[in-house]
Amino acid sequence: MTVEIDTSATPTTSSSHTSSRRSSPMHIDRDAPAEPRRTASPASTASLNEAASLQDLHVLIGTFNLATRIPNREVGDVPDLLAWVTPPEGSSSDAKAVVPDLVVVGFQELIPQGMGARLPLGGSCHGAADSGVKRDAGRLEFLDPWIDFVVRDLEAAYGGGEDGARTYEPYYVSRMIALGIIVFVRRGDGEKVRIRALWEGDIGTGLLGKYPNKGCVAVGLDIEIVDHHHHHLLPRRRTSLCFANSHLGPHEGHAYYEWRNEEVRHIFDSLLLQPQTEPVHSADEDDKLPNEIVRALDDFNAVFYFGDLNYRLMGAGVKDPAARREYRATVMRHIDAGSVEPLLAMDELCNIREYLHFRALAGWLEPPISFLPSYKYKIEDLELPADHDAGLVLRAEDRFSKTRMPAYCDRIMYRAMDFHREDHGDSMIGRPRAAGWFTNTTSHAAGADSKSQVHQDQPPASWSAARKHTESAITPIYYHCASSVVWSDHKPVAALFALKMDAISSRPNPARIMDTNLQHALLEWSRKAQTLRFRETAINNTFIRITVAAAVGLLGVVLVLATPSLRSMARSSDR
Repeated sequence: MTVEIDTSATPTTSSSHTSSRRSSPMHIDRDAPAEPRRTASPASTASLNEAASLQDLHVLIGTFNLATRIPNREVGDVPDLLAWVTPPEGSSSDAKAVVPDLVVVGFQELIPQGMGARLPLGGSCHGAADSGVKRDAGRLEFLDPWIDFVVRDLEAAYGGGEDGARTYEPYYVSRMIALGIIVFVRRGDGEKVRIRALWEGDIGTGLLGKYPNKGCVAVGLDIEIVDHHHHHLLPRRRTSLCFANSHLGPHEGHAYYEWRNEEVRHIFDSLLLQPQTEPVHSADEDDKLPNEIVRALDDFNAVFYFGDLNYRLMGAGVKDPAARREYRATVMRHIDAGSVEPLLAMDELCNIREYLHFRALAGWLEPPISFLPSYKYKIEDLELPADHDAGLVLRAEDRFSKTRMPAYCDRIMYRAMDFHREDHGDSMIGRPRAAGWFTNTTSHAAGADSKSQVHQDQPPASWSAARKHTESAITPIYYHCASSVVWSDHKPVAALFALKMDAISSRPNPARIMDTNLQHALLEWSRKAQTLRFRETAINNTFIRITVAAAVGLLGVVLVLATPSLRSMARSSDR
C-alpha cells in the first residue's frame, strides 16, 4: 500500500526524545498524480520578479523567545503577532505583494524549565496537525495556542480562501523541552509546495553539555514545486530544505561567548535528521542513491538556522562598575540615535562570522540588519496607560532592562549547499562524505577556545565560493524585528526569503554519497560525540568537581571514624 503525504492525511504523532521518537518510514508512491489545482489570480503570486515567480519559493522564517509566558485566553492575555508575520514599515510594494509559500516559526522558552522537566522531553506530529488532534500527554499542547495565533494573523495578512478555508495549514509541529517549531504550508489558490518526505532531529547542548534545555530542534522537507498555472508539477528534482530552531547558552563575557561558539560547532557537526517518511528521489536517481537513513545539515539543499542564539555585544561582560556604566551609556546613545552600524561592530556573531571567519559558519549568511537590538526589554514599563501621550518616544534607558546590556540575541542565518563541489582538501566546505569524514573529526570540549577554528587574516577560496553560491540561490527580501509586539523581554524577529529553485535544486556529488554501512557509522559517531561532550563538560564542571571532592572527603571521614569499630569487630571475631 502506498501513502501520499498531504494535509488531508491522518496526522502521525511520535513522542519522547530523539532516540525514541522515530516512527517506521512510510512508503510514498512515486507515480502518484498531482492533485487538481485551482487557477490562481495574478495578485496571489506577485513577487519581486513576476517573470521568475514560478521558479521562486518564498519562505517566511520567524523566531520568538517567549520568556516562559503562557497565553491565557480566559482573561484575554493573548499576543498580537501581526507585525511579526507581515513586512515591516517602509517595505517596497513588491515586498508587500509577496505571499509566503512556507512559514516556519521557532519558539524558545515556550514553558518554564521546571514544567518542561516534568513532561516527556519532546514529541512531534506531522500531517493534518490541527489543534485538538495532536495532544499527546502534554508533549505538544503548549504549542496549540501559538498555532492559532500565527494562523489568525497570517489569515489577516494574506487572506483566506473564497470558501472560508484556511490559506495556511499547520503541517509539522515539534517540541523539545521549551523549544518549539511549527511549519505552515500555503494551500488553495497559489499553492506551490508539495511535501514528498519529512525528516526530523534534535540535539541537546544545555546542562552538562547534553540536556536539551538548550540545543536545537530541526525539521527537513523534501519538496516538489507545483505549477499552479498549468496544474502540474515542475520537473521533479531533489529539493530539500532544513529548518533548525536553536537556543544557545546565555550571559555576557568571553567564556560564555566561547561556549556558544562550541555549541554551534557541535550542533553543525553532530545534529542528524532521520526520516519520518521514506525519501523520494527522481527517476534517474533511484538506481544511484542508496537508501537514506540519516542526513546531516549539509545534506540539504538549503538550511535555515535561527532562534535565540544569545550572542551579545563584545565587551558587555565588563565587571568594573564605572567601566560598565560608561559602556552602557555608549550603547544607549547609539540606540537613542538609531545608529545600527556601531552596534553591529560590537556584535559577537557578526565579528566571528565576518571578521574571524569561524569555520563552522563557512558559507553562512545573514540578511542585512537595519533594526535595533531585540533583547532585553522591560515588559511592565511598556504597557502604558491608555491616556499616555501617543507622541511620546521612550528613551532606551526606559525601554531596556537595567540588569542586561541590549543585544542582538535573536537571529536568522541561511546557507545553500552546492552539491557539485568536492573540495576534498577543505574540511569546511562540501566534506567528502563517502570517505567517512566524521571518523577523523576532532571533538572539542565544551567551552574550548575558538582560536584554532578561525581565519583571522584571509579565509580560503572555498569560503568565498560557498557564499557566492548561497547568494545566487537565496535572496532575502526583508529582515526585521517586530518591536511593537509586547509579550516578552525579547522582540520577535522575522525574515522573508526568495529561494531560486533552479539554483537550489541539484543532485549530490557522488563523492558525498554514503552507503548504508557508512550512514550507520555516522549515527554511531554522533552518539559518541554527544556522550564525549557530556563527559568532558562534567569533568570540567566546577560544581561537579566540588561535589565529588566533598563526597570523597566525606567518605574518607566516615572510614576514619569507622576504623576503630571495624578493628574491634575484627578482634572479637578472632576470639
